[in-house]
Order: sequence, then C-alpha cells, then structure tokens
Amino acid sequence: MSASEHVADRKSHVGGRTWSAWLVMSSLLVIVLVVWTLFLSARVDALRLRQVEDAETLSRLDRFDAALQDLRRELGHGIESGVIDRRQLAEHIAAVRLQLASGAPPLEPPEPTAALLSALSVEFAEDETRPDDLASARLHRAAIERTDTRVQQAAERMRQHQRDVSAELDAHWQSIRLLLVGSWIVGSTLVVLAWLYRREAARRHEAEIVSQELAGELAVRVEERTAGLRDALRKLRGEMLDRQRAESALRESERFLEQAQEVASIGSWVSHPGDEGTLVWSKGVFRIFAMDPDRFDGRVQTFFDMVHPDDRQAVREADEVAKRDGTPYSVDHRILRSDGEIRWVHERGEVMRDETGRVVRMIGTVQDITQRKRAEERQTNLLRELDHRVNNNLALVLSISERTAAGAATVAAFQEAFSKRIHAIARTHEALARRKWGAIELRELVLLALAAPDGGTEPPFVLTGPRTAVPPHAALPLAHALNELATNALKYGALTTTGGRIEVQWSVDAERTCHLEWTEKGGPPVVAPTRHGLGLQLLESAIQHEL
Repeated sequence: MSASEHVADRKSHVGGRTWSAWLVMSSLLVIVLVVWTLFLSARVDALRLRQVEDAETLSRLDRFDAALQDLRRELGHGIESGVIDRRQLAEHIAAVRLQLASGAPPLEPPEPTAALLSALSVEFAEDETRPDDLASARLHRAAIERTDTRVQQAAERMRQHQRDVSAELDAHWQSIRLLLVGSWIVGSTLVVLAWLYRREAARRHEAEIVSQELAGELAVRVEERTAGLRDALRKLRGEMLDRQRAESALRESERFLEQAQEVASIGSWVSHPGDEGTLVWSKGVFRIFAMDPDRFDGRVQTFFDMVHPDDRQAVREADEVAKRDGTPYSVDHRILRSDGEIRWVHERGEVMRDETGRVVRMIGTVQDITQRKRAEERQTNLLRELDHRVNNNLALVLSISERTAAGAATVAAFQEAFSKRIHAIARTHEALARRKWGAIELRELVLLALAAPDGGTEPPFVLTGPRTAVPPHAALPLAHALNELATNALKYGALTTTGGRIEVQWSVDAERTCHLEWTEKGGPPVVAPTRHGLGLQLLESAIQHEL
C-alpha cells in the first residue's frame, strides 16, 4: 500500500468514528427530550384534574353564596316591610342547610353557620309575631352578611387559585411545544446524519474499489473524469430540483390565491380594449356571477348585459372616467346572476397604458358585498324604528304626566300615581326587549298588568283565550289600558273584596281582529260615576287614539 493510500485509509477511519459519535449523541438527546416531554405531560394531567376539583369547589361556593343571598334578601324584605314572612324564611333557611349538608362551602370552621341557622329557626318558628322580631332579624342579617363575606372571600381565593393553575398549565404547554419542536429538530438532524454517514461510507467504498482496480496515471485520469461527471450530474440534479421547487411554489401560490379569493368572495379580471373588447375572469368572478366558464364568451358586452339595468349607466361612466382621466376605477353596482338572483358587488381596477399613453388593458377585482349592503339596510331600518319608538314613548310619558298632574290633589298623590304608570310601561318595555322588540303574547301582557298593579301579591284572576301575538307598536298602549283596569279593580272594583275575581277573555275573528272582554265579579255594587276620573280618561285615550 502506498503512502497516499495509507493516509486516505486513516482519514476514512477517523471520519467514521466522528460520524458514529454524532449519531450516539443525537440519539441520547432525543431520548432525554422524550422523557422530559412525558414528565411534563403527566404534570399537565395532574393540573387538569386539579382544575376539575377546583371548579366543583367553586360551584359549591357559588350555590351556598346564592342561598345566603336569598336568605339575606328575605330578612331585608321583612325588615323594610315591618313583617317577617316566617314561611318564606323557613324555606330559605332549609335551602342554606341543604347546601351546608351537601358539603358546601368548604369553610373552616362550619359550626358558626350551623349555629346561626339553628338560632334563626328557633326565633322565627312561632306563628305569632313578637315585638323584638325586627331587631333580631337585623342582628341575624348582619351575621349572615359576615358569613356571606367569608364565602365570597373563599370563592375569590379559589378563583385566584384557578388562575394560577391555568397559568402553570399554559407554561407547561409552552414547554411541551418547545420540547416537541426540539425533538423534531434533533430527530431530523439524526436522520440527516445517518444519511450522510451512509453516503460517506458508500463514497469511501467506491473510492477503494476504484483505487484498487486502476493504477497510475490511468487511475488519476479516470478519477478526474469521474469527479467531473459527478459534479456535472450534481449540478444538473440541483437545477432540476430547483425547477421542481419553483413549479411547486408557483402551484401552491396559485392555490393559496384562489382559496383566499373564495374566502373573501373576491375575483380578479383583465379587460382589453378594442372593437369587441375582451375580458378574462378568474374562478372567483365566475363563482360570484354564478356563470359556467364554458358558457362565457369573453366579451365585455356580456358583462354589461349582466349588470342591473338601473346601474348599467353608472358602471359605463365609471369605466369611461377611469380611462379618460387615469383615476382608479371604483364602483358599487348590482348584477343579475345566471340563476336569477340579484346581488351587490364592488369593482375596483387600474388602467395600464403603453409609452404613448394608449390604454392597453385594465386590471381589477370584483367583490361580493351583498351581505354588507343588507347589513347597512338593516341598520338604517333599525335606526328609523328606534327614532320612531323613542318619539312615541316620550309622547306617551308626557301625556301620562300631564293627565296625572291634572287629576292629582297633592304632589305625593301625583308622584305615587305617576310612578305606578311609569313602572307599568317599564315592565312592558322589559318584556319587549327580551324578545328583541318582536311580537309578544297577549296572555303575557295581561299577566304583566295583573301581576302587581300596586306592588302587592298576585290577585285572583281567570284568563281564557287562544295564543295571540301582539305587535310591538300596539303592545305599549294595550298594556297601559290593562294596567288602568287592574288599578281601578284594586281601588274600586272586584279586588276590594275577599271573594272578588277578574275574568279576562279574548278571541280572534276571521278578519284577524282581536276582541278582548274584561269582567269583574264578586266586587261591590256598580254605581254610575258622577265624573270622568283620570284612570277612565287615560283608558279611553289608550284605546281610542293609540289602538
């Protein structure tokens, strides 16, 4: 073996050991990254389980807090009214005890809350009212407020703990992502190193065979020529790969552009001037116009035939101005699609000229803006309807204020009557708002009027009639009239006696006219009025003028 061959063989062995060392180090690094990823995954599972447990604890705290809030409001209502409703109070105490018995809340210690509930049950267990009930209720309400404060503080600590667990989860997820990326990079490197090692081994083996078969100058020349051929082949292969990558990137770019245009409902076009005028559309334009590409003849006149007749002149003028003045072509117009649907589009384009200033082509885009136009129309209608309703409500409040002031003997009487009528309007507004100012059931309107005309309990009544939808413009005056009838029944009619009853019946005839009948039974004898009171005046105004 010559000296040169000995040196080459030594270099080959050194290179092989280097590649092997790199492969072993990369494999160990991949194992470490995978083990660390598994550890973090186990930690994430534990944190998720803790989140579930914390959510259950917080739910129990919220339920217990709601029960305490109901008990405190019941005590507050009794203190404000001066009468403790023992039955309602007992129900709320039972609800709090139920939450406490079910394990909520996780407070330490729970004994003060149980003792407080026992004291409440004992003090308000008797049927008769005692003189010191209100004072005792105030003391117990203060104790309940302190207990509720503890519950809310515990809930806030639990929410903060949930936020801390979520932050830790996010940090672990970020670490897992980084570890996965690192594992992928190291794994890819390992694959590349293995491939390079195999390639280097193959090259060394080939060199050994060539060096053994060839001798002297012939071997040198063959090696030089072989190296030249390999370089040329490698260069040719690199050029072919570059060309394939360029073609793939171009196809991907075209596909991405087509998808983006489809998502945004946008298409592109190119028009060429001339005697006939030609037009080239992208797939997005054919989709917007619902046109089959095989049936499109590519003429500009065909496009103008699809423009809505009322917008055709405006589109032609915008095209002429852009070509004459060099300004951007921009116009909104309607189109008649091949499927018969009318849609709105926005077109924008730029005029391209040659060195002499002659128009050679126009490039532009078209976007389907039908949804935007419909949204603008809906917004305009909503603003118009809002303005109309605000004016009607202001006129109604002003009328009620003037009529109530005219019939009130004192300022206090005016304030009481005016407040009741405004509250009736507010209840109707709230019911309409829940339905987004759509139609409301007539039965619900009657229930709103009969529920609490003076803020008291529900009066006895019987409602009979089919499901009938009342439009919003008629709901307010009808509710106002029903409220006046209910107030009159409470002051002078059937609800002034123990056995009094109200019967409300309605029906809808063939012409879709609703007939409503209000009947009071069991009240005092009916006496013809000597004068038109304020309630009757407002009732007649609501029925005759507004309905």
